[in-house]
Amino acid sequence: MDTPYHPVVNSGHWSRAYETKAIETLIHRGTDAPLLLGSTLSDETLTGVAARVPLILFGRTVPGLEGQCLTLDQRHGAHLATRHLIELGHRATVHLSGPREQQDADERLLGYRQALQDNDIPLRPELEVPGDFVEQPAYRAVTHLLNTNVPSRPCSPRTTRWPPGRDWPCTARACASRTTSRW
Repeated sequence: MDTPYHPVVNSGHWSRAYETKAIETLIHRGTDAPLLLGSTLSDETLTGVAARVPLILFGRTVPGLEGQCLTLDQRHGAHLATRHLIELGHRATVHLSGPREQQDADERLLGYRQALQDNDIPLRPELEVPGDFVEQPAYRAVTHLLNTNVPSRPCSPRTTRWPPGRDWPCTARACASRTTSRW
């Protein structure tokens, strides 16, 4: 493909400080249009960035920038995944979430809860494990769950659901399961 555009990647590491620095670096280097994945920055900050350069956001919606935001129906996807597991006979499914302030993570949690409610399965806060979109917090969360005596232990051989926000939680689950030898 012959194009004058070349992608430049700079990670914000799901940190407001890192993300701010990454955006400023991209703008300073003359990037034509930053594409941000699930930004942690405030709506006001992102609106300010969009006033300086063309901006596209993936995974969240900012009021006033809706035409520049690409989102998926995270709630519906989580609902479908949870319902599928319920239909397979699972009654204790773990939800490893992303950061609570991330729109897509919040929507997945709502879809998970709705599927449980739709099937008359009581919500169990101990099965909603706070996580992050990076490996270490997810690893700690999964290790904690594996070592916790939760009634109707979700870490039995029939556990098949650990819905990730990204692939890091899956990696963390695999690492935690190898180190605890409970899978």
